[in-house]
Amino acid sequence: MEQIRIKTPQNVAISYDLAAWYQRMIAFLLDVIFLFILSLILVVAVSDTDSDLYSVYFLVFTYSLINEVATQGSSLGKLILGLKVIRLDGTKVNFSDLAIRWMFRCIDIWLSVFSVAIISNNLTENRQRLGDVLAGTTVVSTKYDDKKLSLTKIKSKNSLEKYEQKYDLIKSFSEEEMVLVKNCLYRKRKYNNKAHLDVFNEMVLKVAKRLELRDTPKDKELFVRSVIRDYVLANR
Repeated sequence: MEQIRIKTPQNVAISYDLAAWYQRMIAFLLDVIFLFILSLILVVAVSDTDSDLYSVYFLVFTYSLINEVATQGSSLGKLILGLKVIRLDGTKVNFSDLAIRWMFRCIDIWLSVFSVAIISNNLTENRQRLGDVLAGTTVVSTKYDDKKLSLTKIKSKNSLEKYEQKYDLIKSFSEEEMVLVKNCLYRKRKYNNKAHLDVFNEMVLKVAKRLELRDTPKDKELFVRSVIRDYVLANR
């Protein structure tokens, strides 16, 4: 699967698997099924007045936008397939990004019957449909997250009970930054190639500098695990 490397505002590089066009199509079709079921329920539930029916029409028309805004870049279909919309500059997707993608769905999907979306997806470097190109976004797979322990789960581990904190400046990290550190370690272990090793080594240097360490630890994996334990311990 093709990958994309994103540098976050915290200057941490992280790689994602790009979603293939067929994954995005399946997610879209799942959303259509959910929308069809929801529409039937609403039509049966509301009265026959024009105002009520207009409300149903409005919900159907804006379903995908509301869905992605509520889930910060996903939809019910994307959530099932482990897909998510991200910005290419590493910042969080916002309403305007999702609105641009939503407005161009009529060209990418409805009017062209997926042809514009598929052609654009195959021609662009980051697997973007037209709406993604204009919004500066793309869709990635986040399924690997299911295989990792979340920070919340780590907090419950009994192994931390006798662990002593090593780094005083660990509280300067946010939970988002620490999740990125943990993900970087996970990907380095999973893919075990030069690209991910370079990203991991770069991340270790930045973390060590942030902690004001004079020398970079020789055992980098052990160092990262210690940093994660320190953060969890400091925030229990």
